Amino acid sequence: TFVCKIPSEGNYRVDVTLFAEKDTQALVFLGRRRLATRLFLRAGETVSRSFVTNICPIIPRTFEQPMEDRTLDVTVVGAGVHLCEINTESWQGPTLYIAGDSTVTDQSADYPYLPGSSYCGWGQMLSAYLGEHMAVSNHSHSGLTTESFRSEGHYEIMYERVRAGDLCLIQFGHNDQKLMHLLAEGGYRENLIRYIKELRGKQAIPVLVTPLARNSWRGGDGAYNDLLEDYARVCHEVGEEKGVPVLDLHEKSMDFVKTQGRE
Repeated sequence: TFVCKIPSEGNYRVDVTLFAEKDTQALVFLGRRRLATRLFLRAGETVSRSFVTNICPIIPRTFEQPMEDRTLDVTVVGAGVHLCEINTESWQGPTLYIAGDSTVTDQSADYPYLPGSSYCGWGQMLSAYLGEHMAVSNHSHSGLTTESFRSEGHYEIMYERVRAGDLCLIQFGHNDQKLMHLLAEGGYRENLIRYIKELRGKQAIPVLVTPLARNSWRGGDGAYNDLLEDYARVCHEVGEEKGVPVLDLHEKSMDFVKTQGRE
């Protein structure tokens, strides 16, 4: 793991050079355990890759005030892999912001990030698909709703930094459904529309993401029980009404859960 201080928040390009003693897999993580890439290296091979990352304040759960983030973190996981060289510089380009709950957030873990003792939200893996094209700034946290994302200050951090052309992915529902005033046809719908209006006012591009399906089944007949159907439907309806793109992770994840089965 390599950590260095940076002069200011923002987007940075990171160039990494690795060397492998033997045939192995290498995972490169940036920042709060965001996957940058997965590489398969041959013995004696040296490879260089470039990534972009976003560094900015967040409000951790149980905290009320923003916590400054002024370090660049690079972590490499792999047997016999050496981190040989790192170069970094400020990078001017688009940012992909994420608003969501535990299914999306950057989950922490102890080194060396062993699969059996760590887990993640899908937002943590997104950087690996974007390479040098777009930096990810994930402001999702466990337990958040379309309401508390705003009231607890997470949205303010994101909104202040959003620029024209930035993408803003919005996925909620798991916690909204626990509160009567945030039912799908109530506060949930209203809050999504408000986010869309405000982000468009900054010429950003809002994208609605349907909530991931739960591993939920009925006790009697053992059939799948779709607890988030209404929230996914409202995402599609609001997307159509407002001309906003919708990513249907609900349908895709539900198909996966049904195929794998409850256990």
